[in-house]
Amino acid sequence: MLNKIIGSSIAVAAVLAFSASTTQAQNLLVNPGFDLGTPAITTSGYWTPNPIYFDTTLTHIGTANSSTNHYSGVGQGWANWGSSQSDMVNSPNSSPLSFPYALQVHQNAGQAWNAAGGYQIVTITPGQQYTYSMWVLTDTGVASSYATPVDVQLVFLNASGTTNGLSSTWAGGGFNAAFTPTAIDTWQQMNVTLTAPLNAVYGEVYVMDMSGTGGAAQNVYFDNGSLVATPEPASLAFVGMGLASFYLIRRRKS
Repeated sequence: MLNKIIGSSIAVAAVLAFSASTTQAQNLLVNPGFDLGTPAITTSGYWTPNPIYFDTTLTHIGTANSSTNHYSGVGQGWANWGSSQSDMVNSPNSSPLSFPYALQVHQNAGQAWNAAGGYQIVTITPGQQYTYSMWVLTDTGVASSYATPVDVQLVFLNASGTTNGLSSTWAGGGFNAAFTPTAIDTWQQMNVTLTAPLNAVYGEVYVMDMSGTGGAAQNVYFDNGSLVATPEPASLAFVGMGLASFYLIRRRKS
């Protein structure tokens, strides 16, 4: 009887843990497919001016503060530079993963270090593990003198919006994941999984391309980004214990 009670308790707890992990696995990004609003509309909540400021005195998102002329951009979607929404109509052999738009970075020939892309900042839970994913496509190919011109990054910030050593990249900066697309007209996924430091308040996701060093113009598209809390290994083990308990209880009854 005691074994049954213990087994049932573990099983119930495992179900609750699994339910909690499922609930956590929601996309924290605003406008993850770059489909809503337009970058020109700064009050829509889907796009925010670049750079993003942490002015907590603002009463209306997207309205300039008269004393600082800053905008509050936390949780307000993408801030972009040198990139734009695209319906990929000029890319006949490919289309956005989510309609009607993707984010396009167009590089003219020979534009060394002319980086372009977008980023956004959201509120996160300290100590939680997160996975940031982004899909990437080129319809022109990427010829670059840089080994990995397409980059994504996940950084954690403190309450004032600065890293203060909280950056989850190596010392001196850099990107969590960087690569060169290996196929044309094919969506490929980039992933980063990191744990937020205990004094982190915000998560910043970043995507960019600086491939315009070749001899021809190039396009890189980004779509369907996601930032989700991922279950810790201990939670997965707990679920496994619960399933094992269910199995043993059913076996004893049969």
